[in-house]
Amino acid sequence: ARTHTNHARQFTADATTAILGAAAECDALESIVARSGIEVYGRARGSLTRPSESAPVHPTSDYVHMLADLERTVSEVASRVGVAACALRLATVLGPHVPSPLGRVLRQPVVPFSSLADSPFTVVEDIDAARAFVAAARRRVDQPVNVVSPGAVTTLQAILRGRRIPLPLVGPEWWVARRVSYVLGAPIPDHVQELMHRGRLAHGGAAQELLGFAPASPTADVIDRLFKWESVVRLPPVEQGVA
Repeated sequence: ARTHTNHARQFTADATTAILGAAAECDALESIVARSGIEVYGRARGSLTRPSESAPVHPTSDYVHMLADLERTVSEVASRVGVAACALRLATVLGPHVPSPLGRVLRQPVVPFSSLADSPFTVVEDIDAARAFVAAARRRVDQPVNVVSPGAVTTLQAILRGRRIPLPLVGPEWWVARRVSYVLGAPIPDHVQELMHRGRLAHGGAAQELLGFAPASPTADVIDRLFKWESVVRLPPVEQGVA
C-alpha cells in the first residue's frame, strides 16, 4: 500500500513464494489463511453488483491480478501439502494503523468523486478483519469467504460525513485529479478509482456460517471513525545543548 504498483507486484510475488515455501515445509502446518479482497470479482460492465463467493474471479485492475495470483498460489500449495486454504476476501480495510489508499484519499481536505456514477461501497474495520483471520484459522475453513461490514455509503456521502470539500469530476478530469492527489501524498490507484466510480459491494452472508463471526461495525460507523483519527503532528527537532 505504500509502494508503486510495480514494486508492490514484485514484493507480493516474492513474499508469497518465500512465506508459503517455508510454511509448506513445516510439519505442524494445519491450514493457510490468506488476505484477499472483494476486488477479485471486478467491476466490469455487466458484472454482479453484490457477488457471493460463487461468483467468478474477474480481474479489472493491477491490484486484482495480484490478489488472483495470490489465491491461486495458496490453493496450489495447500493442495500439495494437504491442508485447508482460505482466502479471506475483505472489503477495503480501514483502521488507524492500516495503510489504506482509500483512507488517505478520503482524509484529504478536498476529495474527488464521480458526478456521473457515485455508486455505493462497503468497507471493514481492521479489528473485524483481524477477528476473521483468527476464526478462519481456528475453524480451518477451506474455501473463500467474503468479509464485509453491513451497510454501504457512496463516496459523496463519505465526503460529507467527514466534512470535506467534495470535488465533482467527469471523465478526463480524473487523470488530473490523480496526478494532483499523487503529489499531495495520497495516490489513487486503479482499484480505488474503480471503487469511487463504480462502487464495490459483496454478499457477506456466508461469513457467519463459515467463520462463526460477522463484522459488527456498520460501514457508516467505520467511515465516521476514519475522520476521527489523529492527524500526523510533526514536532520540531530538539536542539542539543552544548556541553
